[in-house]
Parts: sequence; structure tokens; C-alpha cells
Amino acid sequence: MAIFILEDDVMQAQQLKKQLQETCTRYAIDDTIYTTSRPQELISWIPTSSPYALYFLDIEIKGDNRQGLKTAQQIRTLDPTGMIVFITTHAELAPISYEYMVSAFTYIVKQAPLEKRLQQITACIEQYAKNNANPAIPDDFIVDTAWTTVRLPFSTLQYIMTAEPHRLEAITTQQVVQFYGTLKEVEGIDTRLFRCHQSYVVYVPNIRAIDYKARIIHMQAGVDIPFSRRNLRKLKALIQR
Repeated sequence: MAIFILEDDVMQAQQLKKQLQETCTRYAIDDTIYTTSRPQELISWIPTSSPYALYFLDIEIKGDNRQGLKTAQQIRTLDPTGMIVFITTHAELAPISYEYMVSAFTYIVKQAPLEKRLQQITACIEQYAKNNANPAIPDDFIVDTAWTTVRLPFSTLQYIMTAEPHRLEAITTQQVVQFYGTLKEVEGIDTRLFRCHQSYVVYVPNIRAIDYKARIIHMQAGVDIPFSRRNLRKLKALIQR
């Protein structure tokens, strides 16, 4: 299980990490805890982490009293089912968080008595363990090579293209992820991935339309991908399944 802490106060971050480690040990949970004060660093860890994650986010980061809320929105694009917990000195922001639609599990107020904060942390870990007792199997695009590990929801994947020799880009509805590998390796990962062109592999369920005359694939996200003439028959067969 992966637990993430976003906190720009080093002492508070280490204190929370220690409390989480002690709670996980008490519940015999094998955990990996990541701590950072940089939102984008946390976001970069998500594709390579466990698919069942728990996030503790300080709402105010480096003077921005809504940075934690904005980070939570980014998390939701990559991890729709992860548990989000806000830690804050601004309890008055709790109602505002609903505007961000990130489905936070709870709020921990930093000024609350230690006993209450520990009770809330325990409740988070208990719920986290319960959620992961019988987790739904995520439908993810996963690349695991000697150079990299990438995990992206198939539902957001549009296509993978060659960026430069031995370096690929996966284009989703939310982001572009670069990684090392070859299209030959990628096309064998899942039967829904189709090598339509020398430089492109498309995710078939996200094809919106095909122009057979112009040899163009129109994807759901509004991007157009070329396909080779020799792949026309195979492409028609895939679409008609």
C-alpha cells in the first residue's frame, strides 16, 4: 500500500509519517510512505505507485492556502479511487473543498488535541485497510520494463507514439507521459491496443470515428491519428467486434 504526505513543514511531515508508521505496524499493514513539500513531485509518483493509495494533503503549501485542494484535483485525474485526507490549520476551508469535487474522506485540524488527531489517523488507516481487503481490479495500462514503470487508466488513454528512438509518449485525456520502450513491446500488452501505423499504437475503445478514404482515426479526445493502408482490414475488424 502507498501512503503520500504533502506537507511543507518538515517537522510536521516527519511527525505525521511516524504516527502513520506506528498505526500501520499496529494493524500489520505493509506500507510505503512518500513525503514531499512539492505538489508536482507527489503527482509524478502516482503512475509508478501502488494502485491503492492514501493521501494526506496539507491544504496550505508555501503560502497558497488552496494548493492542497488543487493538488487533490490533479490526483483525481490519475487516481479516481484513492483516499484523500486534508490536514489544515484552516478548518473554515472545509466547506469550500466541496467545490473542488475530490471526495475527501476527512479533515484533520492541526490545532486539535493529539489524542483526537491520532483517532482520526487510526480511522483513516482502518478504512484504508477495509477498502483494500477486496479491491476492485483496476483496468490500467501498465508498462513495466528495466527502465521504467508506468500505470495509466485505460479509460483515459488515447494513443502511444514514438517520440524519439526507444522513447515513447502515452497521450491521455489529462496528460502526456514519456517512458522508455518500443511500440512492439506496447502493442502486445493488451488486445485493445492496435499498431495502426509505424509510429502509433491506438487504444481501440477510445476511437470515435474512422475516415477510411483519408486514412485518419478520430479519437474521443479530438485528436487525429494516421493509419497505414495495409492495416485497414484489421482496423475494420477490430471496430466491428
